[in-house]
Amino acid sequence: MKVLLVAMLALAAGDAWWLTHRAPAGHVEGAPGTAAGANGEFTEDRDAAQALQAESGRPMFILFTGSDWCNPCRLMEMEVFGNPEWKTYTARNLVLLKADFPHHVAQSDARKAQNAQLSKQFKIEAYPSMVLVARDGHELGRLTTLPDVHYFLDEVRKLLQ
Repeated sequence: MKVLLVAMLALAAGDAWWLTHRAPAGHVEGAPGTAAGANGEFTEDRDAAQALQAESGRPMFILFTGSDWCNPCRLMEMEVFGNPEWKTYTARNLVLLKADFPHHVAQSDARKAQNAQLSKQFKIEAYPSMVLVARDGHELGRLTTLPDVHYFLDEVRKLLQ
């Protein structure tokens, strides 16, 4: 019974975090001036990410996530992707692309198709999954959930060497 209560509290805390940290209504991904994908923030637009990658020469970090239902995904968002150290490092070294598979957030048919194609291309079987891709399109490696920004960045750096 205690285990069930603890599990329910953990899920409720995750839902409360998501409700307070999601993008506000009317938020436009990659709006002018935000440099989404390059400034330590994720873009969800594959074409924009690829153009930025070609321009900058940086590897692309692709996050496959279920932002509104996957608790490990939420944990990574809180502990790693929301961390200033992550944002500082990635702003200088990576292009960030998010392929989201939400259950309760509306997405355009084009975005759903784009994300499904990426998932098929990289043979994604679990969430979160993270893939580093070189400028020429070859896969540099994959990362697993490590909810500590220091360990996670160490793993990213190892794959980029």
